[in-house]
Amino acid sequence: MSKGRVSFMIHSPTKSRASIPPWRIKVKRYLPSYDTCFLCGDHKHNRAALGVRWYCEAGVVRTHLTAGIEQMGYPGVVHGGILCSLLDEALGWAACIERRCYFVSAELTVRFVRRAPTRQSLTVTARLKETKSRYLISAGEVHNDAGEVLARASGKFFPMTRQESFEFDKQTAYQPGDWKFLVED
Repeated sequence: MSKGRVSFMIHSPTKSRASIPPWRIKVKRYLPSYDTCFLCGDHKHNRAALGVRWYCEAGVVRTHLTAGIEQMGYPGVVHGGILCSLLDEALGWAACIERRCYFVSAELTVRFVRRAPTRQSLTVTARLKETKSRYLISAGEVHNDAGEVLARASGKFFPMTRQESFEFDKQTAYQPGDWKFLVED
C-alpha cells in the first residue's frame, strides 16, 4: 500500500452455498436504533426524533411513517431534507444488512418526483444495487399509499472497519426481537 492511502476491504461473511442469507428470507426483521438519532431515535432522548422503525424483509429495507407539520417545508408538503434523510438512512441500512457491518454515507443523489404530503402515510424502501471493490451502491424510493413514487435516490456507502462496527453496535438500542445482524469473525 502506498503511503497516505487508505485501503478498504468489504467483509463478506462465509456461508454455505446451499443456505439462503437470513436477510433475503421473507421474514420481517426489525433493525436496531440509536437513541438520539433524528430518524430512529427515542423521544425520551431526542424530542425531535421521528421514532422511525426500520425493518428488513426479503432483502428490502423498509419503514412506514406519517410526517406531521413538524416535518413540513411548504404548507402541507414534507420538507425535501426530511425525505433525503429518510432515503440516506434506508440506503445505508441496505448496505449494512448485505455485508453485515455498519457503513457510512459517501454520496447521495435524490430525485424528487412528486410532492410528499404531510399527514399521509409514506413508505420508504431500499435495496442493494451494486457492489464495488471499496464501497456499495444502494437505491431506494419513497412511495405514497397509492404506490406512486414521490422521491428516489441512490448512494455510495463505505464500510466501517469490523472494530468500528462492533464499537458502534454497543451504542445502539436493541428492542426485544430486533435482528443482531453483525457477524462475528
